[in-house]
Amino acid sequence: MKIKVEPFLMPKKFKVGRAAIEFESSDGILAGFYLVGFDIMVDDKNQTYVRFPSSVNISKAGSRSIWYFLRGNAEILEKLEHEILDVYETMIDNSGKEK
Repeated sequence: MKIKVEPFLMPKKFKVGRAAIEFESSDGILAGFYLVGFDIMVDDKNQTYVRFPSSVNISKAGSRSIWYFLRGNAEILEKLEHEILDVYETMIDNSGKEK
């Protein structure tokens, strides 16, 4: 598995980049596939975090349901988030600009 990150030169509101997971030949049946839709976000305290791929369904009554495409326990998802952010941080300098 390889993590690919694309920092944005011009952030889009709170979105500063995007990431994907590329499955390599050693990843079995998933080899050659990509899992896309990871958004790298920054909050109002300038902390970065990852928004995982999901779909939002809004009913006619106005209620929202979020369906996450990637599921796992909190510890595993947190580890993946740190891996994605590590790649992102190696690509930018302290000012948030791409190296």
